[in-house]
Amino acid sequence: LMIRRPPRSTLDRSSAASDVYKRQAVLVALTFGYRLVKKDEIKFAFYGVLGTLVALLIAQIQGTASGFFLPGIIRDLSIAFIGLVSIVLRKPFTIYSSMYFRKWPREWYLLPTVKPAYNRVAILWVIFLGVKGGLQVLFFDNPEVLAVIKLATSNQTTLILLVVSYFIGLNKLKALHGPSVEEFKNNTPPPWKGQQRGF
Repeated sequence: LMIRRPPRSTLDRSSAASDVYKRQAVLVALTFGYRLVKKDEIKFAFYGVLGTLVALLIAQIQGTASGFFLPGIIRDLSIAFIGLVSIVLRKPFTIYSSMYFRKWPREWYLLPTVKPAYNRVAILWVIFLGVKGGLQVLFFDNPEVLAVIKLATSNQTTLILLVVSYFIGLNKLKALHGPSVEEFKNNTPPPWKGQQRGF
């Protein structure tokens, strides 16, 4: 009686996937603990853990490490698509994300001396997320390459892009010579000092 062993490549992939699951499970626990120690809002810690668990579940169902990256790919491409549509409709999504956090008047964002700055930043993010998502789709069958892409576009990279987009947007606002938020609220007549801080 001969017992056939699965091909070595199958065993290697299975082992690699198992290693990924274990590392990510440890990472989930550490991340959750870190957020609690930092006293972050519990809902943000929960969302982070939930997202990672969903990714792990998909990878487990698929039986490949590539499945772990699927939620992130879908998220990136969805945001890029929504962003592209918002640019085409002349309602850049960056206006609404800024408005959500800043609570500035919607009318200020829609001024012709303000909106182009948010449009420029929206284009930057659409390109970044579109390229990131596209590369992951292209190399979906190669978990090692996916891991490199994920590391290269990690939170640190996103933070750098946030800072870069902040300065690009602010410089564009200054070049447009429009009113600052406070000048707009106070109906200050031109010439305006313009937005010096915040975007």
